[in-house]
Amino acid sequence: MKLKLSLNIIFTFLFVNLCAGEYRVGVDDVLSISVWNHPEMSISAVRVRPDGKISLPVVGDVQAAGYTPAELQREISTVLRRYLRGEPIVTVTVTQFNSLKVSVFGAVVNPGSYT
Repeated sequence: MKLKLSLNIIFTFLFVNLCAGEYRVGVDDVLSISVWNHPEMSISAVRVRPDGKISLPVVGDVQAAGYTPAELQREISTVLRRYLRGEPIVTVTVTQFNSLKVSVFGAVVNPGSYT
């Protein structure tokens, strides 16, 4: 009963943070980066590396971990201004929330870490 209550509290906390728009990108998350009108600079799936960075076409490495998706959009847009004319329109979407891990230990059927 205590384990079930604890898990409910943890999942509620994670859900509230996601819904509040305060989610911060973390290591192992998978992102989709779209640059409007520039498909050559867009990438459908890029995993955040252990150093917290992602590699983007043309631009190279960009720090991603620790930023909200909106902050990361602004950061990538700023970097792209060096390569594009006009204001780049960037969309960052977290497609897999792999950095949110919950570990379950003790007298349970399936102990381990889950995303």
